[in-house]
Amino acid sequence: MELLPHPESLLPPGRPPRSPINILDGLLRQGVQCQREGRLPDAERVYRRILAIDPRHAATLYRLGTLAHKVGHLEAAAHLVAAAIAVDPLVPAYHCAWAALLLAQGRSLEAAAAYRHALSLDPTSAEALVNLEALGAARVHAPHPLGQVLDIA
Repeated sequence: MELLPHPESLLPPGRPPRSPINILDGLLRQGVQCQREGRLPDAERVYRRILAIDPRHAATLYRLGTLAHKVGHLEAAAHLVAAAIAVDPLVPAYHCAWAALLLAQGRSLEAAAAYRHALSLDPTSAEALVNLEALGAARVHAPHPLGQVLDIA
């Protein structure tokens, strides 16, 4: 005999129970909104709260890294973005953030390689294409999803 109802029965009808993943996703959206609005200390607090729950949350490591880069903490930014890539190496945005950090250090050849890697993961990455073109990097042959090849000088 159960004395207490199941937690699901306490929720309003039609509302799924909140899992830790749902909670982290909600917090991440909150942090991104704070960052977009320029409320960087608030965004940092939210991101650190997420990382206290899940230190390997790749999207949060990336977001906190971009925030650190924006405020000029390049060493912290590099550590955070590298950690995001280590957790989830298949996200082109993480490699673009890494490339931006390399550029900030004057390492344009390595930045171009990071942008090329982002393009290998997503040939339609506008961020990687635009920044690689801006670098004046060597010709890049990125397959287009429609089967065309883009030549960027």
